[in-house]
Amino acid sequence: LTNVRRHAGDATQVTVGLRYDRARLQVSVSDDGRGGSQLPAAAHGGGFGLVDLKERVTALGGELHAGPRAEYGWEVRADFPG
Repeated sequence: LTNVRRHAGDATQVTVGLRYDRARLQVSVSDDGRGGSQLPAAAHGGGFGLVDLKERVTALGGELHAGPRAEYGWEVRADFPG
């Protein structure tokens, strides 16, 4: 949510999702901001936010997906085996 505030200042809506079934657990955060092309993990703020997040998700056996949504905005989604 901090990254939405920092990088999608024009966003008016943020959606936080959690889905679980026996096959997987999915956690997602998306916004309706300006979106844009995929940014390097440390493009803004001097941090390694997506790099660090990917390492943590991978360590738990999951996969991280991050990038612009089809229509507008941005989505970060982590999928873990159930």
